[in-house]
Amino acid sequence: MNKLHLNSWIILSVGILFKFLHWPASSLLCIIGSVLMLIFSLLYLVRNRTTRIIKSFFYLTSTFITIYLLFRIQYWGFARIVFSITFLVGMTTLIMSISTKTRIQLNQVLLIFYFIFFLSISFVHADRFYYLFNRSIIEHQGNHQKLDNYRILDKYSWFLYLAGNYEEADSVNQQATHFVKKYMELNPNEPEIKVIFENILSHGKHINDRTWTELKN
Repeated sequence: MNKLHLNSWIILSVGILFKFLHWPASSLLCIIGSVLMLIFSLLYLVRNRTTRIIKSFFYLTSTFITIYLLFRIQYWGFARIVFSITFLVGMTTLIMSISTKTRIQLNQVLLIFYFIFFLSISFVHADRFYYLFNRSIIEHQGNHQKLDNYRILDKYSWFLYLAGNYEEADSVNQQATHFVKKYMELNPNEPEIKVIFENILSHGKHINDRTWTELKN
């Protein structure tokens, strides 16, 4: 059981590291790590529901917080539903811990700090997460030889738009437009780039008109 828990954290940590470095298989590793962590938490709860119920909920809460974090950094839908489940499980665990007359243990302190962290990141807009994991590309304004970098700039402008940062979203959109033009000069025979260029121009118009409702690649 302990090996399963340790391996789940290792796989998840490697997946997050891969995401920072923009290496392939980062999402797969994060998903595998989170699933293993959830399996461990559920098995621990079933086996110790009568003897170590608080510790069982401690593991379950930390798992749900981690899954919620994964939803945020992967920009998946239904993050609000995961937040609600995590909040309910976390509050139940904290109430159970406080209601006991035993001395406060290290795992309870760690849970409180992790729960505060969970509440804090729930107020962070997606553009901040996206910038954190794509900072090097955004600040260096992309590589003219890599088409995915233009998609990153375009998606960043989308998250800025959703956060209400319209001027910054327009500025990033103009950067993306500029570099796509450069890419077209270097790769004039690539048909896909024309579609991307038209989409980015369309996104810029929607930013100015405040009518952007969907991100299309």
